[in-house]
Amino acid sequence: MNASNFLSANVSLNNSYSMRSNTRAACVANAAFIGNAPLDKLETGIKSIDHLVQRYSINFNIDEGQLADNAFQKSLVLYGQDQRLDYFNLPPCMYMLIAAASAEEKFIVHRFYLPYKNGVRFATYLLNEEGEIIESVSYQRNVKYLQAFKIIRKQIALANQINESIAA
Repeated sequence: MNASNFLSANVSLNNSYSMRSNTRAACVANAAFIGNAPLDKLETGIKSIDHLVQRYSINFNIDEGQLADNAFQKSLVLYGQDQRLDYFNLPPCMYMLIAAASAEEKFIVHRFYLPYKNGVRFATYLLNEEGEIIESVSYQRNVKYLQAFKIIRKQIALANQINESIAA
């Protein structure tokens, strides 16, 4: 058995795992096999957010061609000192970070919305080019929404660690 046969057998075997597991640990383990696959199962404690994640999935890709754009989440790429900063209504902490960065630095702004609350903002995450969370802001003050915000932030960080370990 050569390397290509071994890899093809393992890739087909690993892709047969379902992302529909009941536990977050199993979901993260499955994501390790898939790499940059979107997360489509999450238990945040709020059923409506869980349904949104299941319906739209959370897209962890930071490639410009695969950014998320749906009712639940929107992603956009900004560069340091970008002229478009004034039009995106970013939180002041994110605005100052991007405005102070050099023009070569790439940032991904990942926003989550609650469509069942007339599209009110839920959270905004600022990621660097490597996919690490630099800044995060939650717009909801309810304890359950803050807990869901932290769970999503943890999943983004875990996906970044998994992608780094796969790349290494």
